[in-house]
Amino acid sequence: MICEFHYDVYVPSVARSVKFKEITNHNYMNILKFIQNNDDTGLVMYLEHLISDRCNESVEGFDRLDKYCIVLTMIMVCIGNQLEYTMTCPVTDKEFNIEINVGHIISSINDIEITETDASLGGGDFIKLCPPMDLHAEVETLLKQIHINGKTYDISNYTSDQLDNLVSMIPYNIFTELQQIHQSIHSKCDNIVYYKYVNPHMQENNTTEYRLNLFDGSFFRFIKTLLREDLLGYYKVYYSLSTKFKFDMQYIESITPAETKTYMSLIREDIKKREEARKPDQSITGPAGIDPGAAS
Repeated sequence: MICEFHYDVYVPSVARSVKFKEITNHNYMNILKFIQNNDDTGLVMYLEHLISDRCNESVEGFDRLDKYCIVLTMIMVCIGNQLEYTMTCPVTDKEFNIEINVGHIISSINDIEITETDASLGGGDFIKLCPPMDLHAEVETLLKQIHINGKTYDISNYTSDQLDNLVSMIPYNIFTELQQIHQSIHSKCDNIVYYKYVNPHMQENNTTEYRLNLFDGSFFRFIKTLLREDLLGYYKVYYSLSTKFKFDMQYIESITPAETKTYMSLIREDIKKREEARKPDQSITGPAGIDPGAAS
């Protein structure tokens, strides 16, 4: 039963839409604090928590690409679809603006097919390979499970030292297959230009392209850029809404950043209309509405 607004997110690994609740200003302020403190570990843990908490069903088994699509859709629905950023030309130091359409990025990455694969070690032993599962990790691995000498090891949560010890048991020739699978995933992703922009201050080589990579952390850093906003500026928005315009603080924290932007836009529009209404009518220049220029 749904008793509040939900939106649909297409999850590639299950090839269907899953329902999510909106993130609120309270959630967004936490995100901004992690970014402000350059705490990638805390940010990843909090985003993973939001993915699980906001979803209407279990997210167990969702891989990194799924989570990218989920976080991007959170941004599109709850923060904004068309985001504007200021860039600086590396040659001239002149600034220029770019616009990023989040919906376009989602549509460019959500149809990649990356599935689990079993690599045989011979004699009934095998390795189960899968795409990265965490939103971001310091140690990247395709290994999910190893069955060797009649024993199965679930290594999805192993530390790097535990992985090193277990990998030493694997026949050397299997690493060629691991490399081929890694390269296959990388090639699928590298074909996708999910965003590009043109630098108007350069005559040559003025186009910058962003290609998807699931392994080097570049897409996670791009998502951080989309989430980034001035923390002090957001506190000022809270202050204005609560003190000047008498919004209840609990209500402010319960709405989305997109709704907050809508309120601020309506308030600015209302203030502009009031200022224009207070301006004197320039068409009346003489007493009793008589235009002095009309007298002869």
